[in-house]
Amino acid sequence: FAVKSEYRGKNYGKLMFEYFMDEMKKKYSPNCISLIVAERWKKAVEIYIKNGFKIVELFENFLEDVELHKNFIFMRKTEL
Repeated sequence: FAVKSEYRGKNYGKLMFEYFMDEMKKKYSPNCISLIVAERWKKAVEIYIKNGFKIVELFENFLEDVELHKNFIFMRKTEL
């Protein structure tokens, strides 16, 4: 999820995340949800961890040609 800078700190990201998780559970009844997030987005990583996601693996130099977002974190939540 991405929230424009002028809307950050107003819980929009949290609301979108909660809506997404609820819809995934209702529509698909998954046994886990996985995601990939840029390592440099520390705040996002913190939010995912706070919501039960665990770090599975770090992909270093995943996008070699993209200087800003080279490293990505693969995360998974299994207790839904």
